[in-house]
Parts: sequence; C-alpha cells; structure tokens
Amino acid sequence: DIHLRSWHGAGAISSYFLNQVKMQDHKPNILKDRRINHARKLCYFGGRNEQFIRGFIKDVHHYDINSAYPTACLYLPSLRDKNFEYFKKIKESDLEDDTFGMVEVSWITDSKMGCFPFRLDPSNMVIFPTHGHGFYHWKEVKTAIDKGYDIKLGQAFILEKPYEFPLKEFITKIMKVRLAYKKKKDLAHIPLKLGANGLYGKLAQKPVRKNKDETWFIPPYMELI
Repeated sequence: DIHLRSWHGAGAISSYFLNQVKMQDHKPNILKDRRINHARKLCYFGGRNEQFIRGFIKDVHHYDINSAYPTACLYLPSLRDKNFEYFKKIKESDLEDDTFGMVEVSWITDSKMGCFPFRLDPSNMVIFPTHGHGFYHWKEVKTAIDKGYDIKLGQAFILEKPYEFPLKEFITKIMKVRLAYKKKKDLAHIPLKLGANGLYGKLAQKPVRKNKDETWFIPPYMELI
C-alpha cells in the first residue's frame, strides 16, 4: 500500500518510497571543503536533447532503455559517514569500474562531437566541445577512455569504500510487483512505475535554497547519478 501525504504528482509517490527506506539517514556529512563542492557542481548536467542533423532522413531508429532511472538508482551508494579522498594526480590504475568519484580531465578529439559536456557561463548552455577540461563522474571518464578518446587525468575526489546500496533491495521489490500488475493488465502498475522513475528527480532536483555563505545548497546525490 502507498499512503501519500500530498497529491501533487508522481514526486509524491517517490517521496513516500524514499521515506520507506529512510533515505534521509544516508545523506553525507557536511562537506566543508570548497574544492569538493566546486567539483560536484561541475559534474552535474542533467538531461539534454540536441538536434545534430535536419532534413529528410531514412532509416531512423529510436533507442530507449527500460526503467533507466530506477536502474541507475539501484547502485547509488549510501553517503552516511563517508568521506571523499583527495588525489592530486589520479591514475587509471587507482580506480575500479564501480568506483564513485569526481575526476578532473582534459581532452582533445577530431570527432564532430566532443566526449564530454561543458556548461557555458552565464548562458548556462551545454555544449560538447572537441577539446577542453573539467570535472566529471568517473564512470563517464571510464566510458570515454574505453571508447578510445585521448583523456588526460588530473586531480580527483574519490568516495571511500566499501559501498552500501540502500535503494537496491527496495527498488527490486517494487519493480517485481509492478511487472506482476502489468502482466495482469492491472493499472496499479502505473503509479509504481511513476514513483520509481521519480526517485532520480527527488534525489537530484534543482536547489531551492542557499546556504548561509550564499552558495547554493547542492542535493546530496546530484552528481552521482
């Protein structure tokens, strides 16, 4: 059963789900290091659409991932009592595939589209330049390296291990129930789907307040998704 406190949209269901797993208990310690907060802001870009070609085009394919947001949330680590370890110069050998962290990189490519996004100031426009530098999530950096891009690594902030995944068991259970409802053509599967899809938004939604030092409050999971 789902017992909502308000009826303003799918986010209300997501909030109920987060309360069920006591996600509030998994938020991080106060990050007083301004370097970490700066890297966190640079790592976050959110969703984006861009038209790279126009005109009459044949053989257009549409690619979609089932439950992409809930799947990503399965492996969000608990940040409770965790610290970010600082590396002045990180090496790929220092990192594993499942490492969570923010890595400073520089790149140059002769492809039509760069391998990393970049946010312009003050317009806030996001572009994909063919060369540049910035902080990015390690999983994004690892993907670019695996694709053969020329990437140079710099400093890094790496979340200490081991990791605990507070949402994994809950989401797995909810999605199994949802599929059972869907198989029976019971519309009860829809609010379960919407609530699970909204977990990402609830954990990384736009900041709505400032800290005492006039810097923006950063949602605790914004840069990890």
